[in-house]
Amino acid sequence: YIHVWDLPVPDISTQSPMEICADNDLVIEASVTGGSGNYVRYTWTGDGITYLSETDVLQPTFNSEIDATYNLNLEVEDSNGCINNDNDQVLVHPNPTPEINPNPAVVCQYEVLELGTDMGMTEYEWTGDVQILNSTSVFNPDVNTSNPGEYNLLLQVTDNNGCIGNTSVPVIIRANPVVDAGPDQTYDQGLT
Repeated sequence: YIHVWDLPVPDISTQSPMEICADNDLVIEASVTGGSGNYVRYTWTGDGITYLSETDVLQPTFNSEIDATYNLNLEVEDSNGCINNDNDQVLVHPNPTPEINPNPAVVCQYEVLELGTDMGMTEYEWTGDVQILNSTSVFNPDVNTSNPGEYNLLLQVTDNNGCIGNTSVPVIIRANPVVDAGPDQTYDQGLT
């Protein structure tokens, strides 16, 4: 007689393509059903395997610093020798690289200074010496330049993919010179 075994049914992901930000870990939550129920081999192939933590486990971790779309294939073999596979993609989004203008920010005391960075992000978070800023959650905060000194500001931005970028800017507020013409004197102007 002939016995026909059910194939194992691998499923790489319920979301296709899987999305991640560059240089972040993505645990691939692959699963297998059907077949004998005893799976003896997992083999990952495709142009994305370089970025997998392992290529012979069911749920490896993917991490790439390079934004691109990567193809992955998972082949599963069960204890009956039955083999099946599933294909999917990982879309790696670039992390934003914010720039702050001016950088460095050098002004004289009481001058107007507005820092500016890329618009279009979903979140802005200024940290560091933020006591000189009028807001820590906008892309273009005004700087209070009344207190001379050197201040360091850090900016973290988040884009619409949830990817995060960081940068910093030194702010140098120079004291205005003090003018001293000596003690006040009164002169009598005579008429001739």
